[in-house]
Formats: sequence, C-alpha cells, structure tokens
Amino acid sequence: MSSILEPLRVPLQALLIGLAGVGLASLWFNHHRLIGAAAVVGGIVLGWAIDACGNNRLPGHPVFALHLLEGWLLIPLALAAAAAAAVVIVTVELTVPDSAATTTKELIGGASTGITTFLTAGFIAWTSDDDDSTLADHVEERFQAHYTRGATTTNGMRGFRANSAGERWVFSEAYGGIDGWGRAARKTRAKGIKAELMSSGSNP
Repeated sequence: MSSILEPLRVPLQALLIGLAGVGLASLWFNHHRLIGAAAVVGGIVLGWAIDACGNNRLPGHPVFALHLLEGWLLIPLALAAAAAAAVVIVTVELTVPDSAATTTKELIGGASTGITTFLTAGFIAWTSDDDDSTLADHVEERFQAHYTRGATTTNGMRGFRANSAGERWVFSEAYGGIDGWGRAARKTRAKGIKAELMSSGSNP
C-alpha cells in the first residue's frame, strides 16, 4: 500500500500545505492572527523537540532515532504553511478594482505574481524529501556527528573501524546499493548501522 501511495506523497504534502495556508489566511482576515501565529510557532517548537529527542537516541538506537529526526520536517512545513498563507494574503491585498488603470493592474499583477512564485517555490521546495533535500542533509549531519572513524572519543559518539561496514554506512556517499540520504536510503543506512552495533563487526 505504501508503494502505491508513494507517488502521491509530494502532491498530497503540497495540498496539505496549501490548505493549512488557507486556514492561516482565514485566521488573519478574521482578526485571529495570534491563533495563527501560535499554530506556526507550535509546529516549529514541536519539530525542534522531536528532533532533539531523536538526536539524544544516537548513537545507540539509529533506527528509532531516524524516525524521530524526521520529525524535524515539521519546522519547514510550518514555515511553508505560513508562506502559503502569505501568498493568499498578498493576492487578496494586491487585488485592484476593475476601475483601476490598466498600467496599475499590470504593475500590481506582476508584483503579486513575483511574490507568490518566490514564496511557493522557495518554501514548498524546502519541504521536499529528495536525496539532496534539506531534511536529507539534516539527518546526514546528525548521524555523522554521533559516529566517528576509529575509537570512540566521547560518551555521545560511537567509533567504527576505518573502512568497516559501519563506517561506510555513515560516511560513504554510496554504499550497499544506496546513494545519498534520501528517504529510502537513510532507512537502509540506519538498519545497516544497527546491525553493525549489534554484531560488533565494525568495532575499532
């Protein structure tokens, strides 16, 4: 079932962001702006808290940590929803009456299009989950901060023997049939790291 729904994940995510933006814009126009701001800030704080919990589960529990670290995505999602709301607000505020001069309509229409394109492309693209996405880079950074080549240096780090499977799961761009830190790749990496921790096969 998940494989069937996978192609719809990105469109559904964009749809949810758009609907959330409409909801936030509605709160804005109905003078409930503090509620909207609280919702955005709440999403950011929740994403930060889940990510912090995941970070604390490394290096000992890589699979569980990965599930939590992906909660960081709530931060760009909350900001993308705010950007979507800004698109709606800008569109409404820059609407001119039919009686306005043609040049005025064209100027305001061009400004509105430019602003909405920037907000939509910039923030919604930030929430993607491709190999080179912000989330992929974030998870890679978290993992590489908790594992090291060689002996363990601190309580918060785990050492893997150089060129061992564990070291390569963490630090190699391509290994074990996967490439990068995209959604599927990082799951494979976390499972591989867990196997090495359990077997001690990559110990220094």
